Amino acid sequence: MGTKQDDILEAIFYALSSATEGTYYFISNLKKKRSRWSKEAVEFFGLPGEFIDEAGEIWGDYVHPEDRESFKKDVESCIKGEKDIHIMTYRVKTKSGKYVECTCNAKVIRDDDGNPLYLAGSIISHGAQSSIDRITGLRNLYGFFNDMKRKRQKEQSCIVLLTGISKFAEINDMYGYTFGNLVLKELAKFLTDKFSSYTTVYRMEGTKFAVVTEAMTLEEMQKAYLELQQEVSRHLRVNDCRVNILLSGGLFSFDDFTVKAHTVYSCLKYAYYESRDLKQGELVIFDNQVSLEDRKSMRIISAIREDIVDGCKDFYMCYQPVMDAQKERLIGLESLVRWQNDKYGKVEPGVFIPILETDTNFYQLGNWILRQSMLEVKPLLQVYPDLQLNINLSYAQLEKSEFLTKLFEIMEEVEFPAENLCLELTERCRLLDMKLVKQITTVLKGEGIKIALDDFGTGFSSMEIINAVPDIDIIKVDRTFVKDIDKSEIYQAIVEGITNTANKLHRKVCIEGVETEQMKTVLQKYSPASFQGYLYSKPIPIKELKEWITDEKKS
Repeated sequence: MGTKQDDILEAIFYALSSATEGTYYFISNLKKKRSRWSKEAVEFFGLPGEFIDEAGEIWGDYVHPEDRESFKKDVESCIKGEKDIHIMTYRVKTKSGKYVECTCNAKVIRDDDGNPLYLAGSIISHGAQSSIDRITGLRNLYGFFNDMKRKRQKEQSCIVLLTGISKFAEINDMYGYTFGNLVLKELAKFLTDKFSSYTTVYRMEGTKFAVVTEAMTLEEMQKAYLELQQEVSRHLRVNDCRVNILLSGGLFSFDDFTVKAHTVYSCLKYAYYESRDLKQGELVIFDNQVSLEDRKSMRIISAIREDIVDGCKDFYMCYQPVMDAQKERLIGLESLVRWQNDKYGKVEPGVFIPILETDTNFYQLGNWILRQSMLEVKPLLQVYPDLQLNINLSYAQLEKSEFLTKLFEIMEEVEFPAENLCLELTERCRLLDMKLVKQITTVLKGEGIKIALDDFGTGFSSMEIINAVPDIDIIKVDRTFVKDIDKSEIYQAIVEGITNTANKLHRKVCIEGVETEQMKTVLQKYSPASFQGYLYSKPIPIKELKEWITDEKKS
């Protein structure tokens, strides 16, 4: 092309066009109106050659007639300086004469005075590649996993940001899905413009995007995220309409190459949801969220995730007795999952449950817990026909459309009576749409299954859930309010208020964390239905539980 700058761009173009199969690269000299196309592009689209004069007009003839006007308008706005990024999905005629849907992702390169010099980018055929998101033209979740797998194999460390739009459903409800897709496309442009050097932007699930960079430090990414939040909130517009959105974000430093890509994504989602649901969009760095040493914790989570895929071989269930608060006799059991293997020993559920709850494989673990708990407890019903089995539900289970079908399938398979089953809504279930929760609990109640609300009093929405979900039978008071109940008048007043309210609403109360005789004596005067705690037993495996039941009968 002549100049030293042209030679550099030519070398970069050659490297890119040789690296990625199925992606077609081009670079256009806007002053000379001359373009260079990769050999793959020439072959796939049937172009006249690698070097084309007046390529804009020629390429326009390849674009489907119905898409041609919008294509030309978008490119012209780039050349005029109105925008720098051209991301557009349209139909293009291939060498065979058939039209395929493609996404063009290009950027204008300008001189020091702001004059456009080059338009460079890639064109991806969706008929040939499944790792591209059709709305934004970015690489998608599958592309992310493939790229992270390669980084792991090559031991390339990187910083990964997961960000997305909070309360995006409100935008869809107000403006419609077509407008919502335009918002996502506009956000994609913000991200690709903000993170352009040695960085890849991905469209992930829903409204989430990932940014993977080898060129930025953790501190630089934190600063860039804050700037991005401000820029998006001030300047994101669709159809001349300013869209008020709030971004949430989770950050992860990937430099432990024993950890697999799916584990990285689970950790990212955990941090992202912390940002969205608890931090009002403040960036959450995953490394600060784990309770064990960072690297060891990552490896444990990775091992546990692999075990779920392999059939939950190292998982087992423990059971904590639920006692009648006045008569102090066994009336129920809460099943609690545990994990142990030879390398890491016993791992507390608090280490892995909050993180893996965001993983797609957690639904599989939830089904295993349901089946295993019913199988182990069912024989006890011959001795205790009224025994109630409490099983915790994850929001990852409730949000699955097939949850109820799978639950009833397991119950039928095990032949477990509905009247002996109580399903507990855990803390994160509060993040779901309450209309969905109400629909599910109504069906469960209709089948004779009881519903409990776990950890009542923690979080910010316990009373709201009681109001929104009228089918709750049991309120479980969190151990937070019980620990110093015999010394604290404040906690005594709180527990008394909860039990009085529950009684008026015809709900039963189970108080967790009862550990001493003094605590029991204080709590009994508030007339709860049941107690649960170390005063009676810690969570124990089924074999020990049967021995405990035998001893309890003797006493």
